[in-house]
Amino acid sequence: MADPILASLRAVTSTGSAPLAYLRADGSPTADLSEATDVSLPDGDQVPLDTATAFFAAGKGYLPVRAIVFLWALRDAPFGDYLTSAFQNQVAAVGFQERNELVEWLRGAKERLDVGHAPVAPVMGEVGADGDTVMAEASQAPPTAAASLAYRERRNEYTLRSRGTYLTPPGNKQFSHLTKLCYDIFIRNKPPPTAVSAMHGDAPSSKRAKGKSTGLSAATGGAPADAIILVPPGFNTLLNMYNVKQFLDRATFEPADVVRAKGDAKPAYIEMTRKGLLGGKKSLKVLICDSVDRLEPGDWDRVVAVFAGGMAWQFHGYKWATPVELFTRVRGYHLKYHDEETSPTVNAWNVRVFSVHRSKRHLDQPLVLDIWADLEKWIATNKPHLLP
Repeated sequence: MADPILASLRAVTSTGSAPLAYLRADGSPTADLSEATDVSLPDGDQVPLDTATAFFAAGKGYLPVRAIVFLWALRDAPFGDYLTSAFQNQVAAVGFQERNELVEWLRGAKERLDVGHAPVAPVMGEVGADGDTVMAEASQAPPTAAASLAYRERRNEYTLRSRGTYLTPPGNKQFSHLTKLCYDIFIRNKPPPTAVSAMHGDAPSSKRAKGKSTGLSAATGGAPADAIILVPPGFNTLLNMYNVKQFLDRATFEPADVVRAKGDAKPAYIEMTRKGLLGGKKSLKVLICDSVDRLEPGDWDRVVAVFAGGMAWQFHGYKWATPVELFTRVRGYHLKYHDEETSPTVNAWNVRVFSVHRSKRHLDQPLVLDIWADLEKWIATNKPHLLP
């Protein structure tokens, strides 16, 4: 696959000599791919992220540079997390086999790509002397948006079926609404809509009684909490709704998958009281949740901390959706195991990283006390009006 852009990217990713640098439209650097318009290579070349490459994905066409760079950034993430993050960031995703092949090629582990080649389409040729139509082989389209579109719109185009394209629906149909529905049900733990509302894309919330509150105050059935803490909605993060109460309230860490294996249901929200605030006798009422769907505009002022799982898609739907803006307005934390390295993505964010030991549970209490001491100090400095 002769593509100078892919070759330049591979020259960087296979050696690890320098990371890919993202640039905004004004030329300023950024660590957030969603804000970037270009990627800067170590040799000085600057490539627009919307430039089409020669890599052809079934059902997606020629992938832009953004999709390649996004795939590489999430190369070590589980495939399900990669698909979810691609959907949240509106980036074209590839299939399981295509992703594995492309990552291995970018690593330099293989010299030739066995995937990513556009299917060759036979087109109607001239009528031969015997009266039969001569079939001519169409050349592959160059990796440009205009050429790709013209290639797909050939009047007599016939797409050959393969194991990679057999399930591709005709007419370029999209199923993004089903992806969102599954994300809401299985990740955000939201109740599924009725059959009629799902068909029309209407959530049940559209039929709530007029004037009835739908915020956190209504959800908890009482007065609002003094402070709100947000945790990642995914199952694969070290801290989530399954184990956060036991960790922050009881100072004992238990892996989330262990808690899930016990059959405990995932709570929609958690209420707890932090006693002995700032070493005194006052208490702070805290509400913990992983979905911002119930947060009303006034609730965001009470958001004091966000535990970041390491994926930017976690902040989709937040009032401040970019990590740069988010972690200037709330306190950011990231929890990892003591023997793991902090990911480059998390290192680029303004968050404090805490390490939990895999087996030494007696270290949990001083760790949790350190987190609370840091958060209470931050609230006293940045949001003192929330203190009782």
